[in-house]
Amino acid sequence: MLFSTFTIFGSIIDVTVSVEDGEGLPGSINGLIAISMENQSDQVKGFQMDVCDAGDYLSCIGCETTTRTDDFTCSSNELANGCVRILLIDLLGRIIEKGDGPIFNLSYYISSDAPSG
Repeated sequence: MLFSTFTIFGSIIDVTVSVEDGEGLPGSINGLIAISMENQSDQVKGFQMDVCDAGDYLSCIGCETTTRTDDFTCSSNELANGCVRILLIDLLGRIIEKGDGPIFNLSYYISSDAPSG
């Protein structure tokens, strides 16, 4: 189970963020979870999100942008509480255009101690 908190940079806007399901076997590397955003009426300048997994069985390897965020920088930082903080920004001030779909993919390692299923 994953849960998250997020901050979107800009004015008050109507945005929906979703964390897609991921899967993998205990001990596997490079599992992917897509993070999607629906912003049909507003443009977004940047994005910060904490993603936490119940049981702390996932370790973040990194994040990658998608076609919606090609020119953006995606950085991730594992926090002391086992969550990972993702920052998605463009240093030139470009925006994520209105739309719907993945804005970055989170890659992770699954602990060999993780329960099956």
